[in-house]
Order: sequence, then structure tokens, then C-alpha cells
Amino acid sequence: MGVVYLAERTNSDFKQKVALKIIKRGMDSEAILKRFANERRILSTLKHPNIAQLLDGGISANGLPFFVMEFVEGIPLNQFC
Repeated sequence: MGVVYLAERTNSDFKQKVALKIIKRGMDSEAILKRFANERRILSTLKHPNIAQLLDGGISANGLPFFVMEFVEGIPLNQFC
């Protein structure tokens, strides 16, 4: 339902690699949007050293919901398994 990109969050004081998850275009049905919002809400309540932190979220310029999470360096899950 979504795609995750490696992105960079910057301002005058810092740079930070982040994971940006956004709904895929064409997958923005009411049911998918509701699931995505629920995922974001749940992530906002999780505080654990082994779970990436939710940093931000919103709606993109073209109307797609997104959220930004802490980027965790590592190998892809399918390679790990």
C-alpha cells in the first residue's frame, strides 16, 4: 500500500537520514487511507529501542499521506531472512 524511500531531513543546524513512507498513487482508496492513518497513529505511541521512531507525518503537495521515520542502517529484510 505504500513505498518507502531513503530521504534526508535538513535545516541550518543538522542533517539526518530518514525513511519516508508514502501511499502509492492509485492505492489511495478510503480503506487504504484509513489503514495508513491507523498505522501512523499506532507508530506515534510506540517507544522502544528496537522500533524505529516516528518523526513526522502529513500530506504531500499532491495530496498523498506520508510519514517520516528514523532510518535504521542494515540489510533488506528479505536478505536477512
